[in-house]
Amino acid sequence: MYHRQKDVGIITLNRPHCLNAINLDLLKGFMKQLDRAKQDTKARVIILTGEGKAFCAGEDLKEMASGKSMEQWIDEAQRLQDVQRMTMKLGKPIIAAISGYALGGGCEFAMGCDCF
Repeated sequence: MYHRQKDVGIITLNRPHCLNAINLDLLKGFMKQLDRAKQDTKARVIILTGEGKAFCAGEDLKEMASGKSMEQWIDEAQRLQDVQRMTMKLGKPIIAAISGYALGGGCEFAMGCDCF
């Protein structure tokens, strides 16, 4: 989810029921919100945070346990890399506001920011 308060854009990872664990839908949504943040000329800085009691618990292990095809794994891995590329090319500072867990890919999201 993306919104702006004055000149601060805020991207919120929004799967609080599973500690904002990473799945394909989260990745697609995150990429969409990064694009919105980049296009928002009124936002001078972006804050990345997580809804609920975790920033991001990493890979959705319950979804992973249900099985994924090789194509699904490749698609998700490419999107994880795309998120990092988009973060680096955002054109404005991005700050990770971490509360709770930041594990695995969630830690990578935070480390890809300019500060946390």
